[in-house]
Amino acid sequence: MPPRKPPASPSRVAFAPILVATLPLVALVALLAPRPPSTAASSDGARPSSPIRPRLVEAPPRVGAARPSLPSADAFPAPPVNADERLAVHALALTPGPARAALLDEALARWTLLDPAAVADWILVHLTDAAEFDRAAALLVRSTDTIHRPTATALAWAESLADPDRRLAALAHVLREWDEQDPAAVEAYLAASPALTPAQRRELVAALTPFLPET
Repeated sequence: MPPRKPPASPSRVAFAPILVATLPLVALVALLAPRPPSTAASSDGARPSSPIRPRLVEAPPRVGAARPSLPSADAFPAPPVNADERLAVHALALTPGPARAALLDEALARWTLLDPAAVADWILVHLTDAAEFDRAAALLVRSTDTIHRPTATALAWAESLADPDRRLAALAHVLREWDEQDPAAVEAYLAASPALTPAQRRELVAALTPFLPET
């Protein structure tokens, strides 16, 4: 007699018909469900690409696409060339007074060390006030030497100052340096320069006496 099979457990008996009945439905859903793009390598080792990517990569570039007409660079105002010039421009926007003068002196003193020729041009264009012009011009003369400008140029700037004290101080600065190179030329200038009054000539001679050669 063949051995008797153990009776199926109640749970298996209860759920077997449901599993059998739902199996075709699960298979059908699995077949109809959209599949995510595969990331596995193809048979030749290359990664399959997304169906959208080829269109992005292979899209031909636009050639000769129309651009709006743009103004040339000359149509834009030239910005200040450095921070010191920007600071000087900012100083001019302040109300005249000690703060404006101090800020302008600070900007021009630093800028002169970098580009004294540009500072000279800027002073001539922007400083129309006589007192501000004298301060800036005197600073320019004091901050330069023959390495940066000819002596004749420095003399012309010093002689242009309206303030008598600044004028004499600037002339003395230039003449002291000049005396180290050509004492005879300094003596000739003091004796015959039409830019000097007799009183100014005496003051300059007194200021330069330690530097002039003994006669």
